[in-house]
Amino acid sequence: MKMKFENKTNSLNGVKILYIYQFLYDTPNRLSQLGASVYQVHVNSLSNISADSLCKYDVVLVDIQAIWSLGFLSASLQSYVSMGGGYWINQPNQTGNVPTLPAGFSVSISNMFWNCGTSSCQQYTPLAPLHPITSGLNIDETSGDYDIEGSWGNLWNILIIDTSHGPNDPTLMVGNYGNGRIAYTDHCFSWNCVDPGTNNYLERITKWLASGSCGTFTPLSNDEKAKLPFDKFNIKNGKLIINLINERYVRYEIFSINGRKIEERDKGFMKPGKYEIKLKLKNGLYVLKIYLDNISFTKVFEF
Repeated sequence: MKMKFENKTNSLNGVKILYIYQFLYDTPNRLSQLGASVYQVHVNSLSNISADSLCKYDVVLVDIQAIWSLGFLSASLQSYVSMGGGYWINQPNQTGNVPTLPAGFSVSISNMFWNCGTSSCQQYTPLAPLHPITSGLNIDETSGDYDIEGSWGNLWNILIIDTSHGPNDPTLMVGNYGNGRIAYTDHCFSWNCVDPGTNNYLERITKWLASGSCGTFTPLSNDEKAKLPFDKFNIKNGKLIINLINERYVRYEIFSINGRKIEERDKGFMKPGKYEIKLKLKNGLYVLKIYLDNISFTKVFEF
C-alpha cells in the first residue's frame, strides 16, 4: 500500500462540509485536519432537506455507496447546486444510473470491480492542465479508480481517466451547473485504501467546489442596465448583492474587523445581471474586499 501521510494544515479553514455516508470512513477526519468543519450524517438518518437548508454548507459530499439512497433529495440537491453550492459524489460502488444528478451530468456504472486501484493507472486528459484542481498537480498525488463508468452526460469535463479499464473510463469529472459546481470522483480517500491520494489533491477538489456561495441570479433588463452607470455591490439582509452591467471576473474576501480572514470566494467570470449571495456570518462588524476584474473595492459592514 502506498502511504501518503502529510502534515496537518488549515488550508480548508472556514469551509463547511455536509458529509453523507453509508459506511463511515476516515475521510471526514482528513478534511477536518485540513481545517474544514465537517458535519457527518448517515444516509438513513436524512429526511427531506430544502435547498435553503443545504445552503448552510459550502460542499455536500456523498461518499462511497450512499448515493443510492438519496433519490428523494434530487430536487433539493439540484436547486442547491444551481444556487451556488458545491456537490460532490464519490465512488457509487454499485451498478446502475447514479441518482440526483441534473440533466447533462448523468453517470451510469457498468461494473463495480476494479483492476488497478492506484494512481499509477491514471492519466490526465488534455483539459487537466487547464483546470485549477489538476493544473500543476503530479498524477501520483491522485487516487485510484474503483468503478467502471459505462456512460456519462455531455456536460461533464473529464480531467482524469483510468487506462486499465480502456481509454474512456473517467476517474475525475467536474462541471458547472447554474451558479454552482459538481464533481464526480471514483476514488477512495480513506488512509486505509490502496491509494488514498494526497491531502493536496483532496484540498484542491474541496476548494474548487467550495468557491461558490448559495444565492440567486436575475438577468438585468435593458432599462435596468441603463439606470446603472457602473457595476455596483451592496450588503443587505444577510446577502452580498452584486449588479453587473458587464461580464466581470469576480472574487471577494471577508475579514473580521481585526483583520482575520473569515471567507474567500473565487466566483470566476460572471455574466451581466443581479446576483444575491447568502453570507454565512455571525453578528458583528466585517470588512469586505471585492475584486471586479483587477480593480478592488473595500467596504465595512455590520451583519
